[in-house]
Amino acid sequence: MGHIPGAVTSFAIKSDVKVYLDVSLKRFEIIFAAGGSKNSTIELSIDELENYAHSPDWVDVGKDY
Repeated sequence: MGHIPGAVTSFAIKSDVKVYLDVSLKRFEIIFAAGGSKNSTIELSIDELENYAHSPDWVDVGKDY
């Protein structure tokens, strides 16, 4: 089971899948994360996103943010 493009969520995924958050997200106070379908999102603070995504670490994939 998976998600269609544009609907990938970082919540309720298999426990062996690691979700990394990019440091460029930290420039926003609030983000809108995909909720698992094309027409659903969830509003989160960066602290909430980090907590609920169970991210092991922040990464720097985007440059110059």
